[in-house]
Amino acid sequence: MQDCWTFSLYPQAAEGGGCFVPGFPPEPRGGPPDPERLREEADRRARSKLRRYCAANRLNRFATLTYAASCRDPWQLRADVGDFFRGLRRELGGRAIPYAWTSEWHPGGHGLHVHFVVGQIAWASVRKCPLS
Repeated sequence: MQDCWTFSLYPQAAEGGGCFVPGFPPEPRGGPPDPERLREEADRRARSKLRRYCAANRLNRFATLTYAASCRDPWQLRADVGDFFRGLRRELGGRAIPYAWTSEWHPGGHGLHVHFVVGQIAWASVRKCPLS
């Protein structure tokens, strides 16, 4: 194997990255895989993928949805988020919209809430969406 550089280009996200790959094979590490390191690597890859998705789709409006009362059921939360985004699509005339969301336990301990990011959408459209 010969020394080389690799480069990955993500034109939609206006991003690229590369690294040097030495020509000699890596030394065997031995022992079982480290679960903490594997988790960190998976987290890093997920962050990169989400960042590129947001950049490629021009997602630049961040918001949080919080329940008036407590919600502790992740399945109910998923159903409610689905209803919210279907309502947002209806509000925008039915066109598909790129978005990303994640849930989080509220630091105050009163249940789940949702963070989401969307692109060039007027906040008035978001506010008009019915919430269950």
